[in-house]
Amino acid sequence: MPVRSRFAEAFVCTVASADALCSVLELDEEVAPECRNLQEPPEACLMMTSRDTGDVDAWMRAKMGRPLEVARSLYRSVLVEITPDDHLWFFKVHHLAMDGATMRILFERQARFYENGGSATDDPMPTFARYAAVEQAERLRPEFQEIEAKWAEKIYSPLVPCRFFRGRVSEPATASTRVAVTLDHELTAMLRAVAALPDLESLTEEMT
Repeated sequence: MPVRSRFAEAFVCTVASADALCSVLELDEEVAPECRNLQEPPEACLMMTSRDTGDVDAWMRAKMGRPLEVARSLYRSVLVEITPDDHLWFFKVHHLAMDGATMRILFERQARFYENGGSATDDPMPTFARYAAVEQAERLRPEFQEIEAKWAEKIYSPLVPCRFFRGRVSEPATASTRVAVTLDHELTAMLRAVAALPDLESLTEEMT
């Protein structure tokens, strides 16, 4: 199979195995962007031919400076043929879809699919959507819900009253305020003395 055809088929398998690459963003000035998942890769790998690597480098630099049309695709892929045995792959992707770590995974998958002739049968990793569907089905089983309810009852414990904040027990919350205080010898001594008080309820930045 020609390099171009083999690479293009492998790229389809690579994109299909990544949920983020099979997504687009619908933009609206009045609301937050909405992510929409597609059933198929939004864009195929384009093909070009050029015998001048300088022209190819200038073309790639110009493409890198242009924004992606995120409503159409979160990536742009072009395979450039320099000679029948020498090719350059231009791949640009939006940072919302991939980071540096996942780029390595994408390159490894593309290489594996290319070696397999575009076959996805050896892909060991399911897509996140498929994984989520399996997990959701498992959680909906009566046996799972029965076990979950049993353990929830077994490990449940009421809130322990806290003497801070004048002994009031409020609803659990994660909100907090962090204040940085530079300690000197005087403040350190005050902190030790205040922390030892049996009726401590709150603490100010002045250690009082």
